[in-house]
Amino acid sequence: MLTMEVIINHQTVVTKPEAPLSEVLRTYGVVHAKGVAVAVNETIIPQSHWNTKLLEPRDRIMVIKAAQGG
Repeated sequence: MLTMEVIINHQTVVTKPEAPLSEVLRTYGVVHAKGVAVAVNETIIPQSHWNTKLLEPRDRIMVIKAAQGG
């Protein structure tokens, strides 16, 4: 089985080639939810496109979760 590496929040993750963003995020523990933003290579990806965005080797994924605070 072929694999590729992507980087999620500075952590290298191994996945299958051309995996959809949603699949990699699920593996990382991220689900569709309010207050979650995802960027791939510094470009924000709307949640409505997570299933169709195919990843490439060494893509850099940043996951940001909003938190309450003061």
